[in-house]
Amino acid sequence: MGEKIGKRFGSVIAAHGLSVISGLAHGCDTAAHIGCLDAQGVTIAIMPTPLNQVYPKENADLAKRIIRKNGCLLSEYPVGSKMQPHNLVNRDRLQCGLARGVIVVEAGLKGGTYHAVNGARKLKKL
Repeated sequence: MGEKIGKRFGSVIAAHGLSVISGLAHGCDTAAHIGCLDAQGVTIAIMPTPLNQVYPKENADLAKRIIRKNGCLLSEYPVGSKMQPHNLVNRDRLQCGLARGVIVVEAGLKGGTYHAVNGARKLKKL
């Protein structure tokens, strides 16, 4: 259900001339990127890896599609660096900083969404 809602949000966001900024993660992130692209919108993926590595690997084709459709991939990690678990939290920090607002589709008590919500609260973007 979350993926269906994420895709719909991505589509609606694009229809209003806004961009999706998300983490290219499995689930709702992937769905929001796809929904935005399907609606001819622009989407930005904040990566927890260097630009030459897509995480998760299953989203390599989606990353290419984002670039082809005038979106972008952003990373603060140099080519050759290794993926570290804290990179996922750092990615959430960047998403909040770049976004005008944050929409939560679904979340557990722990995980990236929790960090994104706390970041959004601090920045008054929730």
